[in-house]
Amino acid sequence: MSIIALPWTPKLFYGIFTDTFPILGSSKRSYLILMGFIQTVANLAVVLTPVISIPHLVICCMMSQLSCAVMDVIVDGLMVMQAKANPIGGSEDLQSYSWVMFGLGGVVGSLVGGAITLSFDPCYSFYFVAFVGMIIS
Repeated sequence: MSIIALPWTPKLFYGIFTDTFPILGSSKRSYLILMGFIQTVANLAVVLTPVISIPHLVICCMMSQLSCAVMDVIVDGLMVMQAKANPIGGSEDLQSYSWVMFGLGGVVGSLVGGAITLSFDPCYSFYFVAFVGMIIS
């Protein structure tokens, strides 16, 4: 678990990296798309591999967490940009909206994940996470 959670440690450097090295002229949108793709591939790699070893599982989960941490930094940066653009109500509205959607996603994801686990083999939950990652990207 420590190795899987390791990508959350250097979050400061993700922001510096994405702002310094833009992809196709965009330092935010292109990284969101790239990280969403990486997260989808990492989750699908867990499910589609016939024999899963512990190192393989740890690497795939770590890559998924890495992309999630980078996307978190990018979204925080977008909220700062919004706050600068509209100092009166800038980030407060966006932050509230973000937390409402985060909570709603947690509830819906838990309900759907529970239904999938009860009805199907638990490995199908990775399909669900990969599918949702593709939709969000």
